[in-house]
Amino acid sequence: LQFQWALSELQSFENTPEILLITGDLVCNGRRDELEEFKSVIKDCTIPWRALATNHDLWGEKDDSAWRDNIGDLRCSTVAGDFKFIMFNDITNRGDGWKVALEEADYQWLTDELESAGDKNIIVAVHNPPSSESHIYSRWGEDDAKRFLRLLAKYNVKALITGENLGQVASQTMQAMAVTGAVVDIPIFMPLIGFDKEEIV
Repeated sequence: LQFQWALSELQSFENTPEILLITGDLVCNGRRDELEEFKSVIKDCTIPWRALATNHDLWGEKDDSAWRDNIGDLRCSTVAGDFKFIMFNDITNRGDGWKVALEEADYQWLTDELESAGDKNIIVAVHNPPSSESHIYSRWGEDDAKRFLRLLAKYNVKALITGENLGQVASQTMQAMAVTGAVVDIPIFMPLIGFDKEEIV
């Protein structure tokens, strides 16, 4: 109901947003029926929208087919005004659950998207902060985090959006977030930082 109210409010603005970015945890348990319900809620939205697939959206199914059938690609990008937004899904199920696990094809997709941005200002959204200090299920390997951050720097990415929520798990403390901030030289937007987890899902 809160999401429906938020959609209604956004669509009622005199200056309607050009794009709606939904940066993960669209549902709680990642089941097909939940994603179908989300699709039914947003189907009449008049604002163009893009969604980022994250752990809560995927872990209830054995693969990503429920997401693809109801929402679309796991990764996507869109242009709005002077900005290119890249929604980079950073989790994979390799048979041991949905965890941060990047492969060469993932980096190639990201590189292609960054290169094709032209003169647009680039903002990248990921659910999990690129830090080896994160929660065990969302922890980036140190090499992956460094490689990801080097790519952002190479292409002059203007900002990073993450899905951190203070105190949701023991590792999401101010100290852990400070570690992420210390290795990232661009602004980090954390739109969910002050929300209660129940409010988010």
